Amino acid sequence: ADRPLVAQFCGNEPDELVAAARLVETHVDAVDLNLGCPQARAKEGVYGAYLLDDHHWPRVFAIVDALAAALSVPVTCKVRLCDSLDQ
Repeated sequence: ADRPLVAQFCGNEPDELVAAARLVETHVDAVDLNLGCPQARAKEGVYGAYLLDDHHWPRVFAIVDALAAALSVPVTCKVRLCDSLDQ
C-alpha cells in the first residue's frame, strides 16, 4: 500500500470539513487543508489560496483547531507562496 496516505480537503466551514474528514479518518495517515488552490472557482467559493488574506486568518485558525480537536490523525495545511513577504 502507498503510505503515508494524506487526504486533502478544501472549504471554509469548520463543521463541514470536520464531517468530511471523519469519513476518511480511519483510512488515512493525515488530513490536509488546501490553502494553495488559485483557481477562479476557489476565489468564488472563498477557499484555497483565497483564505490566506489576513482577514480570513481567524476562519483558517478555526478550521485547523476544529480538525485537530476532532481527528486522531495529524492535520497539515498546504499553502501557496506569495510573490512578496508583504502578501
